[in-house]
Amino acid sequence: MNRSRLLQGIGAIILFSIASTALASEDLTATRSRLVVVHTFSGTPDGIQPMGGLAKGPDGALYGATVYGGQYGYDPLDGANGNGTLFRISANNTYSVLYSFTHLQSDFSNVDGRWPDRALTIAPDGTLFGVTPYGGSADGGAAFAYAPATGFIAEDANFSALHYFGNLGNDPLGSSPEARPVVIADGTLLGTTKWGGLSGSGTLFRMGTDGTGYAVLQSFGNAAVVGAPNGNLLAASDGFLYGLAGTIGAQLYRTAPDGTQFSVLHTFDYATEGGFYYVGVIPAPTVGLDGYLYGATADGGGGGNGQGAIYRMAPDGNDFSVLHSFNPIDSHLANVGGARPRASLLVGNDGRMYGATQLGGPNGTGVLYRMEADGSAFTVLYSFQALSRRGANRSGAYPTGDIVFDNKGRLCGTAYAGGGKGFGTVYCLRLPVGG
Repeated sequence: MNRSRLLQGIGAIILFSIASTALASEDLTATRSRLVVVHTFSGTPDGIQPMGGLAKGPDGALYGATVYGGQYGYDPLDGANGNGTLFRISANNTYSVLYSFTHLQSDFSNVDGRWPDRALTIAPDGTLFGVTPYGGSADGGAAFAYAPATGFIAEDANFSALHYFGNLGNDPLGSSPEARPVVIADGTLLGTTKWGGLSGSGTLFRMGTDGTGYAVLQSFGNAAVVGAPNGNLLAASDGFLYGLAGTIGAQLYRTAPDGTQFSVLHTFDYATEGGFYYVGVIPAPTVGLDGYLYGATADGGGGGNGQGAIYRMAPDGNDFSVLHSFNPIDSHLANVGGARPRASLLVGNDGRMYGATQLGGPNGTGVLYRMEADGSAFTVLYSFQALSRRGANRSGAYPTGDIVFDNKGRLCGTAYAGGGKGFGTVYCLRLPVGG
C-alpha cells in the first residue's frame, strides 16, 4: 500500500467534506437516540484514526487499533502524532489503551511496528493477533501478538513481535502485511503481504502463533493472479481461505491453508461489478446462512455509478450476481443510500446483511445499512452527521473496517474521523425493535 497516497486520500476526503458539508442538513430525530458514541478519540494517549474496525473477544469486550496516537506522542522521524495503539472497550463501555507503538530509531526501525490499520484477530484464549504495514526491524511491517493480563490490565510485557517483514517491496518473503491475520484450527496464523514475493506483488504466508515456521505459500503478480493481495482473508468453515487481489479487474481467489488448490474463482468487471481502485480498507467476503459468499466492492460498478456494489457468489465461483449497486455521489460526496463500502458485510441472526459505507448519505460522511440476503429491502439504518469546519461532530465520520454485534445486540464499529476532536469514534447502534 502506498502510504503517502493513503494519507493524501484521507486528507482530501476530510478537507473536502469539511468545506462542502457545512451547509448539509440531517434530521436526527430518528437516529439520535439509537447511535451511542462509546468513545471519542483525543490523540494522546488514546489514539487517532481507528481504521480497521472492531473484533469481539471471548470476554465480550471489543478490541481494535488506531493508526496513530498513543502515549509516546509526536514522532519526529515519520511526522506522525504517535505510531498507533491497541485498545479495549469493556462490556460496560469502559475504554482502555492496551499498548502504544513505539517511536522509530534513526534507521526507521522499531521493535513493534507502526501504523496498525487493520482489525485484530482474537484466538479462543483471548490472545490478540495483528499486523502493522510499517515499522519493525526493516520498516517493512510486523506481525504481533498481545496476551491480555489477568484482569485485562495493560502491560507491555504481554506484547510480542512475532515476525518482522522485509523492506523495499522486493523481499522474497514479503513486505508490508496487508490482511488481518487469521488463525485456523491447527493453530496456524495466515496472512498476506502487499509487496515482496517472487514478483514484488505480494505473498500469502503462514507461521505458528509463536512466530516460528514462517513460510511463503503463494507469490502474487503471476499469470494466474495478476494483482497484489487486497484486504482481509476469510477462513471459511469449508476449510478454504478466500481473498481478493488487484484493483481494476480485481479477482476473488480460494486456496487451501497449505497453499495448494489455489484458484481464481471470479474476475470482477469494474464497470458493472466494481473493484478496489481507491486506497483504503477493503471489505473481505463473508459467508451467509445459505453458505454463499457475500461481499462488497469498494468502488466502480453500477454501470458507471462508480460507488461500489454488493455481490453474492457460490463458494466454487458459480452463480455470481450483483445484489445492490450504490448510487452516484454529488459534489458534496452525498447521495441516497451511501457510497464506497469499506466494511465487510456482517450476517445477523436474522439472516440479513449489515454493512457500512465510507461516503454518501445526506452529509457525505457515510451510512450504516441493512438488506435482505437476496438484496431486497435495502435500508439505511443511520446516516453519520455533517462535520464542522474544524472536522468535528458527535457521531464520527467515514466508518470503515470490521463491524460486530456486541453482547447487547448493538451494531458496533469505528469511524476514522469526526468526534469531538476530529480523530474518530467507536460507535454502537441500537437496532430498531421489531424491524
